[in-house]
Amino acid sequence: MGPVGWSATSFNKLFQNKWFLALFVAMIIVLIVETSIMIFLVIVSNIGRQGFPAISLFQYFKPECPTLTAAIVSQNSQNRTVVFTCSGRPAIQMEPPLLESTAAFPAAVRVVPTFNLPPSYTRLYLNFEGYVNGDCTKQNLIPLTNGKPMTLVGFWSYNYCAIVTNQAGPVDGFTIEWTSSPWPDPCCKISASPSLLTISPGQKSTSTVTLTSEGGFSGNVSFSYGITFVSGGPNFVSVNATFSPPSITLKPGNSNSTTIIVTAFSSDAPEVDRITIEAYPRSVNSFDFPGTRMDITINIA
Repeated sequence: MGPVGWSATSFNKLFQNKWFLALFVAMIIVLIVETSIMIFLVIVSNIGRQGFPAISLFQYFKPECPTLTAAIVSQNSQNRTVVFTCSGRPAIQMEPPLLESTAAFPAAVRVVPTFNLPPSYTRLYLNFEGYVNGDCTKQNLIPLTNGKPMTLVGFWSYNYCAIVTNQAGPVDGFTIEWTSSPWPDPCCKISASPSLLTISPGQKSTSTVTLTSEGGFSGNVSFSYGITFVSGGPNFVSVNATFSPPSITLKPGNSNSTTIIVTAFSSDAPEVDRITIEAYPRSVNSFDFPGTRMDITINIA
């Protein structure tokens, strides 16, 4: 054999040396481990990106990082659930300015997400980032809809969760942009006729409360009330009220009404009270269609 090659006998002698054999096996193991790591990174290296306007628009709504990292939290035969965080820290932090963690709860924000998901994604969510519930469990998922305003309130921080199909090969990341949104108008206009009731002790009086749908609202609206002492009497509230019916249905652009029945206690002394009537939508997000209220005056004489 020439000087440029090795004979089979030379290789056999080399492998008979224990130190070389051990080194060769170690190199094979390292190669297998590195290959496994590379494959694993390809599978879970979905990266996401989030963008926010000037922080002044989002005093309570702050990104923790511009580029997100991903980890698979569960998987079945059809898809996998992936959580996107800032390398283990929350993706979105909600803190009152200058207060950091001293406030009881952050304020609500009204925002609009804008995103375009890759074909392999079936849905994108926000999830409260907590000690127990930050793992994309269904009871804590907030669905995100491209271009649809939403309100976030009550939690300190959020992560993104995505449901991704089990397609072959790597999965693309996503980009999401957040912008501020104006708060919506109330579901409806409210009026009462009459707005001043004069009632004798032990007697009843009524007022018709009318609601008119606003902003395309359609649905059921329920009523509640609160009473405030104004003047006279023994300085305590001495009336109660009921609604008939207790809820009504509104259609876009239409009106409907209920009757508030106010009863004065038989032992009432002359006094003036104020009843605040509140109408609030049912079976819809109250942040999308806030309720409305008005006052009527009760004169007991």
